[in-house]
Amino acid sequence: MAIPTTNVSFSSIYNAINDPDHNGSDAISLSSFRGQTFTSGDPVPASGAISIDTDFRGRTPGGNPIPDGTYELLPRKSDNIRKLPIYGLYDFSQGGFIYLKEEIEAATGTVDRPGTLMGICFDYNGWSSGYRVRNQKIKISHVQESELPSPGFPDYRGLTLSDTTLVKGNTGSGFTKNFYNSPQPPGNYGGVLEFDNFEFGFEYNGQDNILISWENREGDWEFGYGWIEGEADFQNRANVWARDNSYPTLSSTTEAGRPNIKFKFITQ
Repeated sequence: MAIPTTNVSFSSIYNAINDPDHNGSDAISLSSFRGQTFTSGDPVPASGAISIDTDFRGRTPGGNPIPDGTYELLPRKSDNIRKLPIYGLYDFSQGGFIYLKEEIEAATGTVDRPGTLMGICFDYNGWSSGYRVRNQKIKISHVQESELPSPGFPDYRGLTLSDTTLVKGNTGSGFTKNFYNSPQPPGNYGGVLEFDNFEFGFEYNGQDNILISWENREGDWEFGYGWIEGEADFQNRANVWARDNSYPTLSSTTEAGRPNIKFKFITQ
């Protein structure tokens, strides 16, 4: 089934690639189709700019479904990892998280395989429905170390980083994050509303650990913030820095715990 040449919509693209069952209510965007192949020509780019005219209009999809795989790091735990990914009690905050190569492989079912990380979803809880923060940025880096230093600095000095990519919030004002307090059953937390789909994919090399850095540059604080859930037994795997009036620059000790996470990952 070819994608139409006129009146091309997200629904028409989805229905051409998958079974024609999209009803217009699912949360999809052009980035949902990154990596899609066609019977001729190049696939939809895994990162960077994409457009309906260049990448979709009139093309016939290949045999594979949308390769926008969603993978969960198991086991899912229910310990409260507080103050993350943002600490709403302060005007500015930053959260840092390390996930190991072995954990990425366990979640995605791959070994030593590079790919493009296209989105993440944490296991949110305790947030006032509709809690909103603006001017957010997410960066991802390869990192050699398996733990964050404690105390550590928000510039991650002491860590061996490479390929740092601003994956979401590339505009000057960053992106706006809406939080929802709607706990989901195991394997289904967050739902489509909580997934943060990236504007630029992170090209994972299949060999290193990754550092996810969430920058909250809202510049104001508000009650109603919650937490993310995970496993508290992991030490030095997450940290938070927070400050009023200006962005944090001083060191802080690490927070206990490894947050639950889901990845959107396209393997090569």
